[in-house]
Amino acid sequence: MYNPFQLTSTLASNATADEDDTVAAKQAFGQLGYYQTPSYGLTPYPDQGLFDGIKKFQKDNDLTVDGVMQPA
Repeated sequence: MYNPFQLTSTLASNATADEDDTVAAKQAFGQLGYYQTPSYGLTPYPDQGLFDGIKKFQKDNDLTVDGVMQPA
């Protein structure tokens, strides 16, 4: 089964992101209500909205709030 949170590389504001990981994370967080696609559409590049969504998800789920997603 496909898991949108199974990353191939770290997703962080200070790291080079895999484009497929970025799109999958944006779609998954969008479905969960943690990411809103900008008016210009979904891109394969990380943006502030994605990192804000990651932090909100982490906070809501009692995880370390650092805005970073690891492959494991």
